[in-house]
Amino acid sequence: PGAASDTAAATDALTPNHLPEAPVAPQSTEIFPAPLRNPRSALQNAVCSESIHDISRILASAAVSDPSVVAERDDAGLYPLHSAAALGMVPRFGPRSPDALEIARALIDAGADAGCRDARGNTP
Repeated sequence: PGAASDTAAATDALTPNHLPEAPVAPQSTEIFPAPLRNPRSALQNAVCSESIHDISRILASAAVSDPSVVAERDDAGLYPLHSAAALGMVPRFGPRSPDALEIARALIDAGADAGCRDARGNTP
């Protein structure tokens, strides 16, 4: 009989309605996942930095050595084509951006699956 047993008895008498609420994580309303950790593939980095020159160079060398680079997911579960499609949602590009379209077209021409699904089941 002491302070510890008194606390335990008091806690046992509480119902779930009396227990303090556990903190609830805020729901994300963002379209894109939290900032990604590196490493991302060189192709993913090139797409995210809108570097058409680097994308073309990587795809040209990958066509010979490893055509699967267009099917590599990043840490957020996105394929390079998802990132390219997201460029069309960035205000400075917009849905009719020639750069965003050129990047997406280059990826599809290199074998990217236009129907690929990210970790959440979304297509590009």
